[in-house]
Amino acid sequence: MISAKEDVHKMSKFSVLNVVKKGQLFENKTLLKATFEICAMKHNFHYEVIKTDRQLWYVRCEDNECNWCVRAECLQDSEYFIIKKYVGEHTCAPSNKTKPGRTASATASAKTIAWDAREYAVNAVRGIPERSYGKIPKYLHMLREANPGTHSSYEIDSKGRFRYLFIAFGQSLRGFNRVIRRVIVVDGTFLKNKYKGVLLVATAVDGNSNLYPLPIGVVDSENENSCEWFMRQLNIVIADDHHLAFILDRHGTIAKALETVYPTAKHGICIHHLLNNVVTYYHGKGLVGLVAKASKVYRIAEFEKIFANVCNISPAIGKYLRDAEVQKWARCQFSGYRYDIRTTNPAESINSALRSPREYPIIPLLDSIREMLTRWFYNRKKKI
Repeated sequence: MISAKEDVHKMSKFSVLNVVKKGQLFENKTLLKATFEICAMKHNFHYEVIKTDRQLWYVRCEDNECNWCVRAECLQDSEYFIIKKYVGEHTCAPSNKTKPGRTASATASAKTIAWDAREYAVNAVRGIPERSYGKIPKYLHMLREANPGTHSSYEIDSKGRFRYLFIAFGQSLRGFNRVIRRVIVVDGTFLKNKYKGVLLVATAVDGNSNLYPLPIGVVDSENENSCEWFMRQLNIVIADDHHLAFILDRHGTIAKALETVYPTAKHGICIHHLLNNVVTYYHGKGLVGLVAKASKVYRIAEFEKIFANVCNISPAIGKYLRDAEVQKWARCQFSGYRYDIRTTNPAESINSALRSPREYPIIPLLDSIREMLTRWFYNRKKKI
């Protein structure tokens, strides 16, 4: 015969094992803690927190002889926590769990219930994020079939995990090569879905000052390898040329990749970001007007006069502006044609238009971008 206490212990042991598992993701630390508070309440046991900070949450059973423990770590550049170690079986005596367990707070219970309901609803509408990555090859194939001239590329690591994705729509490329001014603005923004990542956007501006989207890329993180991969894919559809100009926000990884892949093209700096850096790092709010004026003048003699005043007032700011390479931010010094496109606002506007889709899994995100471009091109064609 199995005693009542042994039966309680057996039920607790197997039930707790099924609550969570190693490798499980939680959107933030609060939801992680709430899950285990409810777990402890349901299965009548206590745990103690061994270590907790922004990057780690480590707990174990209150009984030092018990093996039950959980170790969760924060994912890099994210609020998500992943369970790295989980021993779900209690080895302590059954009698230790007959006393009342810890009580989950009302807030923890409410948050967990609300989160479960949200996840169910989101997955029902947008699909399960994990399955979305497996559909990428088929989706890209159908995209190329339906849009002649489209170039796409997809890369995974040695373990089959997603790394990079690139899409350049054929219609967009044909228009750029025929009639669009050859100035490309490149910028990146963070994705807000379950697995994060970065959306890289290349954008031009048409003759009516409308946004003209060019290739987009999705990468696991914004680093030298991913940015260079994106630029090399871009180079396949838009070749390096001395008539071509790029405008960046002086982000190190994108700028370095651009210099490697597009050495002949002209490179410009977003004046808005440059002025922000002057204010933020050099407390030069009073000089912003002078620097902005120097960046806009057409004559070299006038530029040198204004820039000399800036250097006299603040040698540190003058040095910073020289190190940023004057020919990249001053209109009269720029060696190519940038057609008065002096900021990264075009790319940032695309990112803003995709504010909601950036929360979607990868396939719904790509489809939202496709639908947006189709709608834009259709509406503009009607006005011709």
